[in-house]
Amino acid sequence: MQLRDITAPIGAIVALALGFYELTQPADTRRLSPLILFTIAALFAARIAARRQFRKREEILKAVPPKPLGLEDDSSGRKSES
Repeated sequence: MQLRDITAPIGAIVALALGFYELTQPADTRRLSPLILFTIAALFAARIAARRQFRKREEILKAVPPKPLGLEDDSSGRKSES
């Protein structure tokens, strides 16, 4: 696993934890709005989902052969009969 694969889930967990912490604080002592922190966590989750979708798409494209229908180049010099 690479570092960039780990940062988004950790960021989402930290943002959620801070959001719940700020939510439990009295309204006059809050430093940040919990809504902002929950939005940040949702953006991290969207990034994770997009990255998974991108990887799945790459795997599918790698699995497709270069000529999926068995079509060959017609460079053998033969003329088509018409």
